[in-house]
Amino acid sequence: MGAKSLQEEALDEAFAAFPELTGMTMRPHGQDYFWSGLDLTSFPSFEKMDTLMLDGFNILVMPKLKSLVNLEYLMLGHAEFSNSEEFDAFLTTISSENLPRLQYLPAEILADDGYW
Repeated sequence: MGAKSLQEEALDEAFAAFPELTGMTMRPHGQDYFWSGLDLTSFPSFEKMDTLMLDGFNILVMPKLKSLVNLEYLMLGHAEFSNSEEFDAFLTTISSENLPRLQYLPAEILADDGYW
């Protein structure tokens, strides 16, 4: 894996400063992410996190969230799947095997042919 992006470095710094964090809302701003979303290739293991709201992130980050085993509430805004493999990976990530405490999943999901 290559060098981490500035966003990933900032997330690592947040984890170092707040390892006991239980909730986080993340939404990238700016023209660069409006249409294409923000790529994250890693996500820290916030062991106590139970609430996570992601808006405008590429769905490829989802498998990285498996380490958040205490997650109860996951909100996805503007999640887009470009193929069925991405959707299958999403379902595997949020399965009770990986996220056993997940109870709430409000999501705005886009498919190639529109909203689901």
